[in-house]
Amino acid sequence: MRFIRTWIVIILTAALVISGMSIETSAKDKDDSNAAFAEGRIIVMYDSSAVSETEKEKDKKELKLKTEKILKDKRIELLTFDKSRKVEDVINKLREKKGVISVEKDYIMEAYVDSQEGLFVPNDPFFDPYQWNMKGSDNGGINAWNVWPASIGQGITVAVIDTGVAYEDYTQKNW
Repeated sequence: MRFIRTWIVIILTAALVISGMSIETSAKDKDDSNAAFAEGRIIVMYDSSAVSETEKEKDKKELKLKTEKILKDKRIELLTFDKSRKVEDVINKLREKKGVISVEKDYIMEAYVDSQEGLFVPNDPFFDPYQWNMKGSDNGGINAWNVWPASIGQGITVAVIDTGVAYEDYTQKNW
């Protein structure tokens, strides 16, 4: 029974991801100085054709930055620095360096939870009129509303496999 429940939660969570449920970010406007972000962490995107690894390392050493994680073919890096330093100063100095495409604070993102109910609530204005697949089974949906109070997938890892192929009905010649 636990196995079946786990798979139901996985399938529903995958359906939520696929259906385009929006995640509300506390950094709605990146220029908002009040937005929550991780102190002492920034995300940098490099133009790998404009700067060598040696130059990047030299710049990081000069600015006293440490690499925590490297993503996307070494183009995007999560860098850390002493939390006593102002993040804006670090960002401004790094933006001046050769090969830097963009630098951002590491903003904290959170899913929206209704404060009165304590339930996950989609903040998508098109949820109610268009995402019928989440509604009751009487209209072909998966009844997600009844499952969300039990679990929103915490502790569950979901893999979304997308072939990139979309089904199109070309029998109606409308083009």
